[in-house]
Amino acid sequence: MKFADRAISEITAHARGVYHLCPDVNGIIDIGGQDSKVISVNGGKVTDFLMKGN
Repeated sequence: MKFADRAISEITAHARGVYHLCPDVNGIIDIGGQDSKVISVNGGKVTDFLMKGN
């Protein structure tokens, strides 16, 4: 996209999106088709994460 000025990871995008919708959340579980992620967040920032692929 012409207006994009940077790229962020999927994990960071999850953290920021959840913070926008539910700022009190401190953990995210993403169970996807290719991998699963457990993400610890604080104030919309990733503090730790684990990822397990197929």
